[in-house]
Amino acid sequence: MRVPRSRARMRLKASRMFTFLTLASAFGVGSYEGFEAISGKESTRKAMVILAKYKEDTAWATRLEDECDVEVRAYQSASQEEPYFIENLGGEAAKYFAAIEDVYDDAIPPPYMLFLHAHENSWHNGVNATEYICSDAWRVVGGYDDGIGDPRSLAYGEKKHFLHFPSTRVIRVLRRGSNVAAVFIADKKKGSKLKPWFATNNLRQRVSITARAIKIKDNMRGLYFDSECCGQFSTSFSAIKRRPKSFYQRIRKWVTSKGDSIHSNKNQHKPTVEKAKGLEPLWSVIFDATPLYFDTKLTGSFSSIVKVELEKQAKRVATEKAKTLRRHRSRRSTKVT
Repeated sequence: MRVPRSRARMRLKASRMFTFLTLASAFGVGSYEGFEAISGKESTRKAMVILAKYKEDTAWATRLEDECDVEVRAYQSASQEEPYFIENLGGEAAKYFAAIEDVYDDAIPPPYMLFLHAHENSWHNGVNATEYICSDAWRVVGGYDDGIGDPRSLAYGEKKHFLHFPSTRVIRVLRRGSNVAAVFIADKKKGSKLKPWFATNNLRQRVSITARAIKIKDNMRGLYFDSECCGQFSTSFSAIKRRPKSFYQRIRKWVTSKGDSIHSNKNQHKPTVEKAKGLEPLWSVIFDATPLYFDTKLTGSFSSIVKVELEKQAKRVATEKAKTLRRHRSRRSTKVT
């Protein structure tokens, strides 16, 4: 039996409202006050959706312009004849920064920008991209000042105008001073509970190199902070404007340039994937936003995991120093003979 259009529309609206309430509940937020205060200028759309595309089919997103009142731009690397062509260098990061540069000086900027991959569904997406965009759950980044100054509170994060796109994996960055001491990953179970943490030295190197190269290591806060994986998020235009345009241009140039690889003799002839990967846990830092998950001390089982990992790192460093010392001694003895 064919469902009347009016009834289908009502069902669609109800589905979107349910998704919004579900997502808002997951983030512990039930309000999106302050939306109109984000920008003093009018915008014809409530948000701009930036898709990092290679050759994916983005028809699913194009139809959302009318259905969900958003502007969609797919920055793509498939054809120079199509709009928003970006050379396929630097992963999604290069496309994100290109989009920021394009709208930075607009007289009527979008009040919000959503930065997503071009696929509607993926193993790392915690929710369907269409449902997320149309639910307005990302509008909680509008923020409001409720007088809470504790940087561990969600309200503080809202005032920073930034929110991660829900994913199936959490990345935890442990700091030592202004340096990256360790990076851990935990996959999510059903109900958002986390599986056991495991350390990744390769990603630690990537994040450390990136934070140092783009000069944001002093912006990292707390003993450790979490981010959702895979580089998808939403932010207000006012948060973007906190940084000068040259800041984003400089990072984009570095992401797409040669060198600064983890492996000194590998991939030096072309931009390395390590750079884009190193940015994944640092997007909230780039926009000077307190991450959603934030703490000031190590507790529970995670504390023992950190202890073991740091001990491994200390042994690894000591071993490398010993090898270097032996090589130097060997060279000196060779010269003497």
